[in-house]
Amino acid sequence: MPVFTSLFVPVDGSEPSDAATALALRLAADQKAALTFVNVIETNKILASVMPGQGFADPAPAIDALRAAGKQMLADAVSKAQTAGVKAASQLLEGDCVPCIVSMAQQSGADLIVIGSHGRGGLTRLVLGSVAEGVLRHCKTPVLIVKAPAA
Repeated sequence: MPVFTSLFVPVDGSEPSDAATALALRLAADQKAALTFVNVIETNKILASVMPGQGFADPAPAIDALRAAGKQMLADAVSKAQTAGVKAASQLLEGDCVPCIVSMAQQSGADLIVIGSHGRGGLTRLVLGSVAEGVLRHCKTPVLIVKAPAA
């Protein structure tokens, strides 16, 4: 009897994200679970970086490029799932990463979130933040954090 029927996997193209995807694919195949891949575009951060009076730069090309990259990451993840014989769906989200991931994981009814982490600590984590840690702290759904394998 499967423990998991639905896995939720945020993807961002990083090594930890790729490691989380690979593990999620193995878990899904073993458990006969479905996967939902998500990519979050933080458009608000791009818009906030456009400072009035500091030389206006149109943020639309940057946002369009992020959308295209996100769609490609999601298509690649779904393709890997199909190759592994795993049912998968994907969704491109826009907003703050942590609230988007938490909200969509709960709405989807996922049994488990599988998310990559860079494993930063100290000042680096404080300055850059940690999406995985934020998801872990704010989500009621169980979270499996995956680090990229050491080189």
